Amino acid sequence: MKIKYYGHSCFMFKGEGITIVTDPYDPSVGYDLPQLKADIVTVSHQHSDHNYLKAVRPGAAVVDIPGEHNVKGVKINGYEVNHDSKGGSQRGKSIIFDIDNVDGVRLCHLGDLGERLRDDVLEKIAGVDVLFVPAGGFFTLEPEQIAEEVRRIGPKILIPMHYAVETTSGDLPIKPVDQFIKAYGEGEKLSSDELEVTAGSLPQTTKLYVLDFYNR
Repeated sequence: MKIKYYGHSCFMFKGEGITIVTDPYDPSVGYDLPQLKADIVTVSHQHSDHNYLKAVRPGAAVVDIPGEHNVKGVKINGYEVNHDSKGGSQRGKSIIFDIDNVDGVRLCHLGDLGERLRDDVLEKIAGVDVLFVPAGGFFTLEPEQIAEEVRRIGPKILIPMHYAVETTSGDLPIKPVDQFIKAYGEGEKLSSDELEVTAGSLPQTTKLYVLDFYNR
């Protein structure tokens, strides 16, 4: 399976016979998202930098609500969480999507997690193969807080998202990824926007990889 990063919280997971896109964003983020083709699109919440379905060609099945979903042979579980630490009163709700599986690899996209994980949600996603985590703070948990949640989850591969880059809009006061790497303690910046993952290649201990979406 190939993981491709398009910036912000948008990824493409391309497996044998299935392609999934997460959280397509609108131009307000500060950079352009090319037209994407997918079988499934997941939307963690209804903010324009996460639900811009115009960026995906018609025909994709959209998963944008919590609960159990079986879409085109892929099992997807959505867990509702709060987008802030005030019970959702500031920014509403977000959805964690647990995708089980693509080519034998289990993926978990945390969306815009703004609170410490509830024990019932943690129990369901603990030990996932690949975890996509918001790393820029402000709208989500701060880097030090989300690093602690990652340690609780214990994924095999950790990929940060939702952080500031040179072209991020000034209207998005999120932090660069280096602050999250420092909080977590280690990480490798790749020179590619893609990472190939197979069930047999998963590491024994958590590895953090930062994908470079500029190379697309």
